[in-house]
Amino acid sequence: MTPTPEEAIRSILLADASFDEIAQTRVYCQMRAPSGASPNYVTMQRVSGAPTRDMSNASSLAYARIQLNLWHQPGPGSWLALRDMVERARLALHDYRGAVAFGIRSLFISHLDIENETDLEDEPIDGGEDPWIGFALDLVVGYHTSVPGAAFVSGVAAAAADAWNDASGNTSVLSYNAVAALYQDLIDAGLWANNAATDKILRLNLFAGNDLTAALTPQIVGGGHASETNSSFVAGDYGEATGLTGDGSKHLRTGWIPGDELATSLDAHLGLMSFALDTEQDCIGAADWDGTQQNGFLLYGDDSVWFARLGKTSEYTINEAASLTGHALVSNRAANDGSGYADAVEVGTEASFTTDDLSTADLAVFAVAAKSLSSGNVTVNGSFIQAGRLGGYHAGRGLTAADVTALSSAITTFNQALSRAA
Repeated sequence: MTPTPEEAIRSILLADASFDEIAQTRVYCQMRAPSGASPNYVTMQRVSGAPTRDMSNASSLAYARIQLNLWHQPGPGSWLALRDMVERARLALHDYRGAVAFGIRSLFISHLDIENETDLEDEPIDGGEDPWIGFALDLVVGYHTSVPGAAFVSGVAAAAADAWNDASGNTSVLSYNAVAALYQDLIDAGLWANNAATDKILRLNLFAGNDLTAALTPQIVGGGHASETNSSFVAGDYGEATGLTGDGSKHLRTGWIPGDELATSLDAHLGLMSFALDTEQDCIGAADWDGTQQNGFLLYGDDSVWFARLGKTSEYTINEAASLTGHALVSNRAANDGSGYADAVEVGTEASFTTDDLSTADLAVFAVAAKSLSSGNVTVNGSFIQAGRLGGYHAGRGLTAADVTALSSAITTFNQALSRAA
Protein backbone atom coordinates (compact mmCIF):
# COMPACT_ATOMS: atom_id res chain seq x y z
CA MET A 1 0.00 0.00 0.00
CA THR A 2 1.29 3.48 -0.86
CA PRO A 3 2.07 5.55 2.26
CA THR A 4 -0.17 8.54 2.97
CA PRO A 5 0.97 12.17 2.91
CA GLU A 6 0.19 12.33 6.65
CA GLU A 7 2.65 9.49 7.23
CA ALA A 8 5.20 11.31 5.09
CA ILE A 9 4.77 14.53 7.10
CA ARG A 10 5.27 12.60 10.34
CA SER A 11 8.42 10.99 8.96
CA ILE A 12 9.84 14.33 7.79
CA LEU A 13 9.22 15.97 11.16
CA LEU A 14 10.69 13.16 13.21
CA ALA A 15 13.73 12.93 10.93
CA ASP A 16 14.55 16.50 11.99
CA ALA A 17 16.52 16.15 15.21
CA SER A 18 15.63 19.63 16.46
CA PHE A 19 11.91 18.92 16.13
CA ASP A 20 12.06 15.40 17.53
CA GLU A 21 13.82 16.82 20.58
CA ILE A 22 10.58 18.66 21.40
CA ALA A 23 7.87 16.26 20.20
CA GLN A 24 9.71 13.02 21.04
CA THR A 25 7.77 10.90 18.48
CA ARG A 26 4.40 12.36 19.57
CA VAL A 27 3.26 13.17 16.04
CA TYR A 28 -0.13 11.62 15.31
CA CYS A 29 -1.66 11.15 11.83
CA GLN A 30 -5.16 11.82 13.19
CA MET A 31 -7.38 14.67 14.43
CA ARG A 32 -7.12 13.86 18.14
CA ALA A 33 -4.19 12.64 20.18
CA PRO A 34 -4.67 9.26 21.88
CA SER A 35 -6.12 9.40 25.36
CA GLY A 36 -3.43 10.04 27.92
CA ALA A 37 -0.89 11.26 25.37
CA SER A 38 2.05 13.03 27.00
CA PRO A 39 2.68 16.67 26.18
CA ASN A 40 3.60 18.17 23.81
CA TYR A 41 2.25 16.74 20.57
CA VAL A 42 1.12 17.20 16.98
CA THR A 43 -2.12 16.13 15.31
CA MET A 44 -3.29 16.30 11.69
CA GLN A 45 -6.56 16.72 9.85
CA ARG A 46 -7.11 16.03 6.14
CA VAL A 47 -9.19 18.97 4.92
CA SER A 48 -9.47 17.91 1.27
CA GLY A 49 -7.60 16.08 -1.47
CA ALA A 50 -7.91 14.50 -4.89
CA PRO A 51 -5.80 13.21 -7.79
CA THR A 52 -5.23 15.53 -10.73
CA ARG A 53 -6.86 14.82 -14.10
CA ASP A 54 -6.95 16.17 -17.60
CA MET A 55 -10.10 15.78 -19.72
CA SER A 56 -9.72 12.02 -20.14
CA ASN A 57 -6.74 10.77 -18.16
CA ALA A 58 -6.16 9.97 -14.50
CA SER A 59 -2.80 11.07 -13.10
CA SER A 60 -0.47 9.65 -10.47
CA LEU A 61 -0.07 13.20 -9.10
CA ALA A 62 -2.44 14.08 -6.25
CA TYR A 63 -2.90 16.97 -3.84
CA ALA A 64 -3.93 17.04 -0.20
CA ARG A 65 -4.76 19.94 2.11
CA ILE A 66 -3.73 19.00 5.63
CA GLN A 67 -4.05 21.03 8.81
CA LEU A 68 -1.08 20.38 11.06
CA ASN A 69 -1.95 21.22 14.69
CA LEU A 70 0.88 21.78 17.16
CA TRP A 71 -0.17 21.68 20.83
CA HIS A 72 1.65 22.76 23.98
CA GLN A 73 0.57 22.35 27.56
CA PRO A 74 -0.20 25.55 29.49
CA GLY A 75 2.31 26.97 31.91
CA PRO A 76 5.06 29.56 32.30
CA GLY A 77 6.92 30.12 29.05
CA SER A 78 4.52 27.87 27.10
CA TRP A 79 3.82 30.46 24.39
CA LEU A 80 7.52 30.90 23.57
CA ALA A 81 8.01 27.13 23.64
CA LEU A 82 5.10 26.67 21.24
CA ARG A 83 6.51 29.29 18.86
CA ASP A 84 9.84 27.45 18.88
CA MET A 85 8.03 24.21 18.10
CA VAL A 86 6.17 25.87 15.22
CA GLU A 87 9.32 27.41 13.77
CA ARG A 88 11.14 24.08 13.76
CA ALA A 89 8.19 22.40 12.03
CA ARG A 90 8.05 25.21 9.47
CA LEU A 91 11.75 24.85 8.64
CA ALA A 92 11.47 21.08 8.31
CA LEU A 93 8.43 21.11 6.02
CA HIS A 94 8.36 24.24 3.87
CA ASP A 95 9.33 23.61 0.22
CA TYR A 96 10.15 19.97 0.99
CA ARG A 97 10.61 17.85 -2.14
CA GLY A 98 11.75 14.26 -2.46
CA ALA A 99 11.01 10.62 -1.74
CA VAL A 100 10.08 9.68 1.83
CA ALA A 101 10.99 6.04 2.48
CA PHE A 102 9.02 3.59 4.63
CA GLY A 103 11.08 0.41 4.36
CA ILE A 104 10.54 -0.89 0.83
CA ARG A 105 7.67 1.56 0.31
CA SER A 106 8.02 5.23 -0.47
CA LEU A 107 5.96 8.31 -1.23
CA PHE A 108 7.34 11.02 -3.46
CA ILE A 109 6.51 14.58 -2.40
CA SER A 110 6.60 16.85 -5.45
CA HIS A 111 5.98 19.98 -3.38
CA LEU A 112 4.93 20.97 0.12
CA ASP A 113 3.74 24.51 0.79
CA ILE A 114 2.50 26.29 3.93
CA GLU A 115 -0.57 28.25 2.88
CA ASN A 116 -1.86 29.67 6.15
CA GLU A 117 -1.12 29.87 9.88
CA THR A 118 -3.67 30.17 12.73
CA ASP A 119 -3.68 30.30 16.54
CA LEU A 120 -5.57 27.49 18.31
CA GLU A 121 -6.95 26.90 21.78
CA ASP A 122 -8.34 23.67 23.21
CA GLU A 123 -10.24 22.67 26.35
CA PRO A 124 -8.26 21.75 29.46
CA ILE A 125 -7.43 18.05 29.52
CA ASP A 126 -6.40 15.50 32.11
CA GLY A 127 -8.02 17.47 34.93
CA GLY A 128 -6.18 20.70 34.24
CA GLU A 129 -7.69 24.15 34.58
CA ASP A 130 -5.99 26.09 31.78
CA PRO A 131 -6.67 25.55 28.09
CA TRP A 132 -3.96 24.08 25.92
CA ILE A 133 -2.49 26.50 23.41
CA GLY A 134 -1.88 25.54 19.82
CA PHE A 135 -0.93 26.70 16.38
CA ALA A 136 -2.12 25.39 13.00
CA LEU A 137 -0.10 25.21 9.80
CA ASP A 138 -2.28 24.71 6.72
CA LEU A 139 -0.28 22.56 4.29
CA VAL A 140 -0.77 21.86 0.59
CA VAL A 141 1.02 18.64 -0.36
CA GLY A 142 1.61 17.43 -3.92
CA TYR A 143 2.46 13.74 -4.02
CA HIS A 144 2.37 10.67 -6.23
CA THR A 145 0.02 7.81 -5.65
CA SER A 146 -1.85 5.05 -7.44
CA VAL A 147 -5.32 5.96 -8.73
CA PRO A 148 -7.86 4.10 -10.86
CA GLY A 149 -6.96 4.43 -14.53
CA ALA A 150 -3.30 5.28 -13.89
CA ALA A 151 -0.44 2.82 -13.50
CA PHE A 152 1.29 2.55 -10.12
CA VAL A 153 4.37 4.76 -10.01
CA SER A 154 7.09 4.14 -7.43
CA GLY A 155 9.06 6.85 -5.69
CA VAL A 156 12.05 6.35 -8.00
CA ALA A 157 9.90 6.59 -11.13
CA ALA A 158 7.98 9.59 -9.82
CA ALA A 159 11.21 11.38 -8.91
CA ALA A 160 12.59 10.74 -12.41
CA ALA A 161 9.37 11.92 -14.06
CA ASP A 162 9.37 15.10 -11.99
CA ALA A 163 13.04 15.73 -12.82
CA TRP A 164 12.30 15.32 -16.54
CA ASN A 165 9.25 17.55 -16.25
CA ASP A 166 11.26 20.29 -14.53
CA ALA A 167 14.13 20.06 -17.03
CA SER A 168 11.88 20.03 -20.10
CA GLY A 169 9.34 22.66 -19.06
CA ASN A 170 6.57 20.27 -20.09
CA THR A 171 3.00 21.34 -19.28
CA SER A 172 1.14 18.32 -20.70
CA VAL A 173 -0.45 15.98 -18.15
CA LEU A 174 -0.72 13.35 -20.90
CA SER A 175 3.04 13.35 -21.54
CA TYR A 176 3.83 13.47 -17.83
CA ASN A 177 1.71 10.38 -17.15
CA ALA A 178 3.25 8.53 -20.11
CA VAL A 179 6.78 9.38 -18.97
CA ALA A 180 6.10 8.32 -15.36
CA ALA A 181 4.62 5.01 -16.56
CA LEU A 182 7.60 4.50 -18.88
CA TYR A 183 10.10 4.86 -16.04
CA GLN A 184 8.08 2.38 -13.99
CA ASP A 185 7.97 -0.12 -16.88
CA LEU A 186 11.76 0.13 -17.25
CA ILE A 187 12.24 -0.36 -13.50
CA ASP A 188 9.91 -3.37 -13.45
CA ALA A 189 11.80 -4.93 -16.39
CA GLY A 190 15.19 -4.44 -14.72
CA LEU A 191 16.37 -2.20 -17.56
CA TRP A 192 16.84 1.03 -15.63
CA ALA A 193 16.97 2.15 -12.00
CA ASN A 194 18.89 5.43 -12.30
CA ASN A 195 22.18 3.59 -11.71
CA ALA A 196 24.64 4.08 -14.56
CA ALA A 197 26.84 1.25 -13.31
CA THR A 198 24.15 -1.39 -13.88
CA ASP A 199 21.45 0.15 -16.10
CA LYS A 200 21.01 -1.35 -19.56
CA ILE A 201 19.33 1.75 -20.99
CA LEU A 202 21.93 4.54 -20.92
CA ARG A 203 20.34 7.04 -23.32
CA LEU A 204 16.67 7.36 -24.21
CA ASN A 205 14.50 10.07 -25.70
CA LEU A 206 10.94 9.31 -26.78
CA PHE A 207 10.23 12.93 -27.81
CA ALA A 208 7.52 13.79 -25.30
CA GLY A 209 5.93 16.96 -24.01
CA ASN A 210 3.77 19.85 -25.09
CA ASP A 211 6.29 21.46 -27.46
CA LEU A 212 9.61 21.01 -29.27
CA THR A 213 11.67 22.30 -26.35
CA ALA A 214 10.21 19.62 -24.08
CA ALA A 215 10.62 16.95 -26.78
CA LEU A 216 14.35 17.62 -27.04
CA THR A 217 14.87 16.74 -23.37
CA PRO A 218 15.83 13.03 -23.02
CA GLN A 219 14.18 10.90 -20.38
CA ILE A 220 17.54 9.17 -19.78
CA VAL A 221 20.49 11.46 -20.43
CA GLY A 222 23.57 9.38 -19.64
CA GLY A 223 26.79 11.15 -20.54
CA GLY A 224 25.23 13.12 -23.39
CA HIS A 225 23.70 16.57 -23.65
CA ALA A 226 20.91 17.34 -21.18
CA SER A 227 19.00 18.70 -24.19
CA GLU A 228 19.51 17.60 -27.78
CA THR A 229 21.47 20.11 -29.86
CA ASN A 230 18.99 21.09 -32.54
CA SER A 231 19.91 21.71 -36.16
CA SER A 232 16.96 23.18 -38.11
CA PHE A 233 13.98 21.44 -36.51
CA VAL A 234 11.20 23.96 -35.88
CA ALA A 235 8.12 23.94 -33.65
CA GLY A 236 5.90 22.56 -36.44
CA ASP A 237 8.11 19.46 -36.85
CA TYR A 238 6.99 18.10 -33.49
CA GLY A 239 3.58 17.07 -32.23
CA GLU A 240 2.73 15.17 -29.06
CA ALA A 241 0.52 12.82 -31.11
CA THR A 242 2.90 12.54 -34.09
CA GLY A 243 6.49 12.55 -32.83
CA LEU A 244 9.37 14.25 -34.63
CA THR A 245 9.25 14.69 -38.42
CA GLY A 246 12.03 15.85 -40.75
CA ASP A 247 12.69 16.59 -44.41
CA GLY A 248 16.25 15.36 -44.93
CA SER A 249 18.06 18.55 -43.89
CA LYS A 250 17.52 18.47 -40.10
CA HIS A 251 19.23 16.59 -37.32
CA LEU A 252 19.96 16.50 -33.60
CA ARG A 253 23.29 15.92 -31.87
CA THR A 254 23.05 14.09 -28.57
CA GLY A 255 26.56 14.38 -27.17
CA TRP A 256 26.29 10.67 -26.30
CA ILE A 257 29.46 8.93 -27.52
CA PRO A 258 29.38 5.10 -27.66
CA GLY A 259 33.14 4.87 -27.10
CA ASP A 260 32.81 6.83 -23.84
CA GLU A 261 29.55 5.41 -22.53
CA LEU A 262 30.01 1.70 -23.31
CA ALA A 263 32.79 -0.68 -22.28
CA THR A 264 32.72 -2.71 -25.51
CA SER A 265 30.81 -3.07 -28.76
CA LEU A 266 30.33 -6.73 -27.81
CA ASP A 267 27.89 -5.60 -25.09
CA ALA A 268 25.79 -2.91 -26.74
CA HIS A 269 22.43 -2.10 -28.28
CA LEU A 270 20.79 0.60 -30.38
CA GLY A 271 17.13 1.03 -31.26
CA LEU A 272 14.37 3.38 -32.32
CA MET A 273 10.65 3.72 -32.82
CA SER A 274 9.91 4.73 -36.41
CA PHE A 275 6.78 6.01 -38.10
CA ALA A 276 7.66 5.91 -41.82
CA LEU A 277 6.43 8.53 -44.25
CA ASP A 278 6.72 5.93 -46.99
CA THR A 279 7.24 2.18 -46.71
CA GLU A 280 9.51 1.97 -49.75
CA GLN A 281 12.93 3.47 -50.42
CA ASP A 282 12.97 5.78 -47.44
CA CYS A 283 16.09 5.77 -45.32
CA ILE A 284 14.63 5.31 -41.88
CA GLY A 285 16.56 4.26 -38.83
CA ALA A 286 19.49 4.91 -36.57
CA ALA A 287 23.11 5.00 -37.56
CA ASP A 288 26.70 5.82 -36.78
CA TRP A 289 28.25 6.97 -40.02
CA ASP A 290 31.85 7.64 -41.05
CA GLY A 291 31.15 7.99 -44.77
CA THR A 292 32.26 4.47 -45.70
CA GLN A 293 29.84 2.23 -43.74
CA GLN A 294 32.91 0.32 -42.54
CA ASN A 295 32.99 1.56 -38.99
CA GLY A 296 30.28 2.71 -36.67
CA PHE A 297 27.33 2.34 -34.37
CA LEU A 298 24.39 2.30 -36.73
CA LEU A 299 20.83 1.28 -37.47
CA TYR A 300 19.25 2.41 -40.70
CA GLY A 301 16.51 1.32 -43.05
CA ASP A 302 16.35 1.35 -46.81
CA ASP A 303 13.84 -0.18 -49.22
CA SER A 304 11.94 -2.11 -46.54
CA VAL A 305 15.00 -3.65 -44.90
CA TRP A 306 16.75 -2.62 -41.69
CA PHE A 307 20.56 -2.70 -41.56
CA ALA A 308 22.68 -2.32 -38.46
CA ARG A 309 26.26 -2.24 -37.20
CA LEU A 310 27.57 -2.02 -33.63
CA GLY A 311 31.26 -2.46 -34.50
CA LYS A 312 33.58 -2.69 -37.50
CA THR A 313 33.03 -6.38 -38.18
CA SER A 314 29.48 -6.86 -36.94
CA GLU A 315 26.64 -6.00 -39.29
CA TYR A 316 23.09 -7.31 -39.51
CA THR A 317 20.33 -7.40 -42.03
CA ILE A 318 17.02 -7.20 -40.18
CA ASN A 319 14.56 -8.48 -42.75
CA GLU A 320 11.27 -6.78 -41.97
CA ALA A 321 9.66 -7.03 -45.39
CA ALA A 322 7.52 -4.19 -46.76
CA SER A 323 7.62 -2.01 -43.69
CA LEU A 324 10.06 0.23 -41.88
CA THR A 325 7.64 1.21 -39.15
CA GLY A 326 7.62 0.09 -35.54
CA HIS A 327 10.34 -0.64 -33.01
CA ALA A 328 13.68 -1.70 -34.52
CA LEU A 329 16.56 -2.79 -32.31
CA VAL A 330 19.97 -4.43 -32.67
CA SER A 331 21.83 -5.96 -29.72
CA ASN A 332 25.22 -7.57 -29.13
CA ARG A 333 25.36 -9.67 -25.97
CA ALA A 334 28.85 -11.15 -26.40
CA ALA A 335 31.32 -12.03 -29.14
CA ASN A 336 29.51 -13.92 -31.92
CA ASP A 337 26.15 -13.42 -30.21
CA GLY A 338 24.04 -10.65 -31.71
CA SER A 339 20.48 -10.24 -32.93
CA GLY A 340 18.28 -7.78 -34.75
CA TYR A 341 14.63 -7.33 -33.81
CA ALA A 342 11.55 -5.81 -35.39
CA ASP A 343 8.79 -5.21 -32.84
CA ALA A 344 10.51 -7.65 -30.44
CA VAL A 345 10.65 -10.47 -33.03
CA GLU A 346 14.14 -11.69 -33.90
CA VAL A 347 14.49 -11.23 -37.64
CA GLY A 348 18.27 -11.19 -38.08
CA THR A 349 21.35 -12.60 -36.36
CA GLU A 350 25.10 -12.12 -36.47
CA ALA A 351 27.44 -14.80 -35.14
CA SER A 352 30.79 -14.04 -36.72
CA PHE A 353 32.31 -11.06 -34.94
CA THR A 354 34.91 -10.74 -32.21
CA THR A 355 36.39 -7.28 -32.75
CA ASP A 356 35.65 -4.61 -30.16
CA ASP A 357 35.31 -1.33 -32.03
CA LEU A 358 33.11 1.49 -30.70
CA SER A 359 32.50 4.83 -32.37
CA THR A 360 34.15 7.91 -30.90
CA ALA A 361 31.62 10.31 -32.47
CA ASP A 362 28.44 11.33 -30.69
CA LEU A 363 25.09 9.86 -31.64
CA ALA A 364 23.07 12.10 -33.92
CA VAL A 365 19.40 11.86 -34.86
CA PHE A 366 18.06 12.47 -38.36
CA ALA A 367 14.50 12.57 -39.61
CA VAL A 368 14.67 11.99 -43.35
CA ALA A 369 12.09 11.20 -46.02
CA ALA A 370 12.69 9.70 -49.48
CA LYS A 371 16.47 9.85 -49.20
CA SER A 372 19.05 7.08 -49.08
CA LEU A 373 22.34 6.90 -47.20
CA SER A 374 24.29 6.75 -50.46
CA SER A 375 22.64 9.88 -51.85
CA GLY A 376 24.63 12.18 -49.61
CA ASN A 377 21.86 13.34 -47.32
CA VAL A 378 24.02 12.52 -44.29
CA THR A 379 26.34 15.48 -43.89
CA VAL A 380 27.92 14.93 -40.46
CA ASN A 381 30.40 12.28 -39.44
CA GLY A 382 29.61 10.23 -36.38
CA SER A 383 26.79 8.32 -34.85
CA PHE A 384 23.29 9.10 -36.03
CA ILE A 385 19.67 8.05 -36.10
CA GLN A 386 17.66 8.60 -39.22
CA ALA A 387 13.93 8.41 -39.88
CA GLY A 388 11.01 10.02 -41.67
CA ARG A 389 9.04 10.36 -38.44
CA LEU A 390 10.38 9.21 -35.10
CA GLY A 391 8.73 8.12 -31.88
CA GLY A 392 12.03 7.87 -30.00
CA TYR A 393 15.44 6.26 -29.81
CA HIS A 394 17.59 4.54 -27.19
CA ALA A 395 21.07 3.08 -26.70
CA GLY A 396 22.99 1.21 -24.04
CA ARG A 397 24.31 -2.18 -23.02
CA GLY A 398 23.40 -5.49 -24.66
CA LEU A 399 19.84 -6.82 -24.26
CA THR A 400 18.51 -10.35 -23.99
CA ALA A 401 15.44 -11.47 -25.91
CA ALA A 402 13.37 -11.00 -22.73
CA ASP A 403 14.79 -7.49 -22.31
CA VAL A 404 13.87 -6.64 -25.88
CA THR A 405 10.30 -7.86 -25.38
CA ALA A 406 9.86 -5.75 -22.24
CA LEU A 407 11.48 -2.66 -23.76
CA SER A 408 9.52 -2.89 -27.00
CA SER A 409 6.29 -3.22 -25.02
CA ALA A 410 7.16 -0.18 -22.86
CA ILE A 411 7.98 1.99 -25.88
CA THR A 412 4.92 0.86 -27.81
CA THR A 413 2.70 1.52 -24.78
CA PHE A 414 4.26 4.97 -24.40
CA ASN A 415 3.56 5.93 -28.00
CA GLN A 416 0.04 4.54 -27.85
CA ALA A 417 -0.60 6.64 -24.72
CA LEU A 418 0.21 9.70 -26.83
CA SER A 419 -2.01 8.40 -29.69
CA ARG A 420 0.95 7.99 -32.05
CA ALA A 421 0.69 5.56 -34.95
CA ALA A 422 2.29 4.87 -38.30
